[in-house]
Amino acid sequence: MPLNKLTPSPVSRWRSLHQIALLWGSSITAAGLAFATQLVLARHLDPATYGIFGSSLALITMLSQFSGFGLQGFWLKAFGQEGWRAQRWVAGSLHFVVMSTALTLIAFAAWAQFGPNDDTTRMTLLLMAPSIAGLAAIELTISKLQLEERYLFISLWQISPQAARLVLIAVAFVVVGASQRLAAVAIVYTVVALLLVAVTVRQIVRMGAPDFDLHGHGPRGVDSGESVASTPAFAIPTIRTVAREAWPFGLDVILYLAYMQISNVLLKYLDGNQAAGLYYAAFNIMNAIYLLPIVLYTKFLLSKQHRWARNDKPRLLSSLKLGSAAMLVIGVLAMLFIWLVAPTLVPLLFGHKYADASGLLNILAVCVPLRFLSTSVGSVLSTGDHMPVPPSSR
Repeated sequence: MPLNKLTPSPVSRWRSLHQIALLWGSSITAAGLAFATQLVLARHLDPATYGIFGSSLALITMLSQFSGFGLQGFWLKAFGQEGWRAQRWVAGSLHFVVMSTALTLIAFAAWAQFGPNDDTTRMTLLLMAPSIAGLAAIELTISKLQLEERYLFISLWQISPQAARLVLIAVAFVVVGASQRLAAVAIVYTVVALLLVAVTVRQIVRMGAPDFDLHGHGPRGVDSGESVASTPAFAIPTIRTVAREAWPFGLDVILYLAYMQISNVLLKYLDGNQAAGLYYAAFNIMNAIYLLPIVLYTKFLLSKQHRWARNDKPRLLSSLKLGSAAMLVIGVLAMLFIWLVAPTLVPLLFGHKYADASGLLNILAVCVPLRFLSTSVGSVLSTGDHMPVPPSSR
């Protein structure tokens, strides 16, 4: 019998609004801390050095999605469809994360060492390599917390890495000289990444434990009329099976990040570090603008939409129509706002040495309405059977 056929009560609506407000508040705080970190970096590094850091972080952000390659999205779908039975995926998922992370780090180190990089870029890439695993760890833990609907912990998890980086970088800039600042920043990112990985491994292991607090599927065993091992359809998956199920979600994120981040990387190699630094300043402002739809859909609605795709398709369709209209209107307003304030905002935040980035920001602003709208549509397309996998992988 469907679990979510009743119309939400006023108490449920207020609880949802409170949860959205909590996630928005924490995401805005985390984005504010991240943005403050970028401002500190931009004001203490020249545009060329800032360009090296920005292009390195962009490459790491893209490659981090190969660590786990879509597991965070697949977990939401698997638990949304299978309920408690989806715990069968945890062991294979952990092995898949370890294997995919190791392969990604090897490929990244090879590029850093043998690619067309100057000595400073090579050093920065190698020092920041563990951040690949750290960024993946953030998303994997958020996915687990979403399944438990522990939104307060999601909020704290989003804020903590950004706060730690900002504090440690500020301290490092006081201690080290100007010539060592880029290396110090890379080390700070690595230290934070290692801490994130340590926490995430424990969180993944707990997903398969009896005390895992899966939300929305009743007490453990209620949604399963038979044991996991009693039917071939619910056999314990291998690493290969996990990879086959997760890859559509990984490809989706990789393509998005390639669209978002590849320009930061290419500019460094095609037009030099200075151009990369100016573009990265404008790019950081765009990231702040994109925060609204990302938080609403990926941190709050996506896990619910997977349940609605199974149990309440009219509600899923309603969320698509209302969300798409709202995102388009808000996106247009955001674009107009950027055009109005860009000439003043960029020099005010980053300093006059980054004033040329305001023209780049005006061009990038055209993307805002389409990005907002695509977030709404894309979230629904990732649910149900809209991301099929080969039957042999089931």
